[in-house]
Amino acid sequence: MEEEHNNQYVLLHCFHTTRYSDMNMKAIPYMAQAFDCLVGYSSADLHDETDITAVSLGACVLEKRVTLSRQGGVLHDAVSKEPDEFKEYVKLMRNVKESLGQGYIKPSQGDLDLRKKYFRRVVADPGISEGQTITYENMGVKRGERGISPIYTDIIVGRCAKRTLKPNETIEWEDIQ
Repeated sequence: MEEEHNNQYVLLHCFHTTRYSDMNMKAIPYMAQAFDCLVGYSSADLHDETDITAVSLGACVLEKRVTLSRQGGVLHDAVSKEPDEFKEYVKLMRNVKESLGQGYIKPSQGDLDLRKKYFRRVVADPGISEGQTITYENMGVKRGERGISPIYTDIIVGRCAKRTLKPNETIEWEDIQ
């Protein structure tokens, strides 16, 4: 195909077994690397487990059997999705692909939105004067989006405040010496 300058193809991983141990789904990334091309998956049954696995392993095309009715008596009707099922299947596969993300670690927007509700930060409690030594007795932990995490309290204790901190004000690294 490449000699003919045709790079518009997708190799499909396919098998004819019902034994999961024989399905070798890891062939999908192997084929993509070995042949330096797009790889898909030809699904031979009604079940979606291997299709989800295929998408998770990088399959960009899914071949799935569709029939108007499994009662039609046509070859493969019994293992084909009916239109309503296929619609749900497409939605599921799109959700699986979307859930894979970008391949790096970052907080989700939901995590960022919940930061104020769940994250805890060190605060001045009851308050700390400029130059005062920070102790376990004059700091507390409260929910907040910004500030020093409580895991650093042992590092903070014994340091002095660079400025006056009001009661319940979050302590930032730049507030201590």
